[in-house]
Amino acid sequence: MEKMGDTWRGVEKITRTALVLEALCAAPFEPLELVDLKILSYKSSLLMALASAKCVGGLHALSVQRSCTQFTPGDSKVCGTDNVTYDTSCELFATKCNLEGTKRSHRLHLDYTGPCKFIAPCMDAELVQFPLRMRDWLKNVLLHLYEHDSMSPGFLILKQRIRVRKIHESERRLHAGDHPIELLAQDFEKNYNMYIYPVHWQFAQMDQHPSDRFLSHSELAPLRVPLVPMEHCTSRFFQECDADKDKQVSFREWIHCFGIKDEDIDVNLLF
Repeated sequence: MEKMGDTWRGVEKITRTALVLEALCAAPFEPLELVDLKILSYKSSLLMALASAKCVGGLHALSVQRSCTQFTPGDSKVCGTDNVTYDTSCELFATKCNLEGTKRSHRLHLDYTGPCKFIAPCMDAELVQFPLRMRDWLKNVLLHLYEHDSMSPGFLILKQRIRVRKIHESERRLHAGDHPIELLAQDFEKNYNMYIYPVHWQFAQMDQHPSDRFLSHSELAPLRVPLVPMEHCTSRFFQECDADKDKQVSFREWIHCFGIKDEDIDVNLLF
């Protein structure tokens, strides 16, 4: 009887949490662009408190879209990995929390922004091309941050600036643009060293909760969620990166996914 009582109390807590999250998705807490600052403060404080206890993973993942904590007018619909469209990410995570302890809850994550739609399957030949574009994009993101940091410091720390400066000052680098796959492949072979740091840097940006050199689904979300609707190979690429199928992408698996050689794996580049 005592064990049954403990079980019931656990179910009761989950139910209460789910009801609270559902309430936060309605008035007076939504829509955020019309919410009084005092009410928004209450909502933010409560989410912070909940994030330290029940449903910690799902609540921390709210930062992916921030529709529960940011003023974002317009359509805030999201698509879950169950191929169901949710009005907000709040609603999705409230559903996940309500299902806690079930297989459906374990599998339910934020898949991408916007309502669910048909995404074409990724063919093998397309999958081979994906890391070529992704590497080039990571390099250009870093260069963009470097240029902004030059005008308004704070985007990069000193170590990062020094590392990116070498890429920025190279006359051999391929400048940002919509390049054919053949050119991207040639550039990776010719200027391989320019891509080593951007791949390390992006891993370090996501490996935060906790910083353990493994990327969970929630940690990968800030990168993959915006990409899925635009790049139909995104989901398959990250699934293939998880070579041992343990539902996490390790530091070594990440590096290998982008074609970086074993001898160039350097944990010092993560800091």
